[in-house]
Amino acid sequence: MGLLDRFRRPPPPPDPLDLDAIRRLGRLEAEIERLGLQWAAYRDELRRLVQRLEKREQRAEQRAEREEAGRVGDLNVPAAVDEISARVMARRNAMNRGSNGLSE
Repeated sequence: MGLLDRFRRPPPPPDPLDLDAIRRLGRLEAEIERLGLQWAAYRDELRRLVQRLEKREQRAEQRAEREEAGRVGDLNVPAAVDEISARVMARRNAMNRGSNGLSE
């Protein structure tokens, strides 16, 4: 301990009101942080839901376009059937009728 330390005044005692205000400020800051995290979680969830709805809408539009394209073409073949599947279905139908399904 130096000579100046002997003549230094002790720090004033903390005011009890200040301690309560500091504690309240700390609680409020923690509450603000919690609400900010909660808001971010809600925002992210809303974004995910919007993306799901957009994808669902895109798939419905694609399905409608495929069905429309199928109606324009052959009416007996569903829209999602490609050429190979159409051949297989024709062969099965021919076999059911009694022939072997192969061209003679």
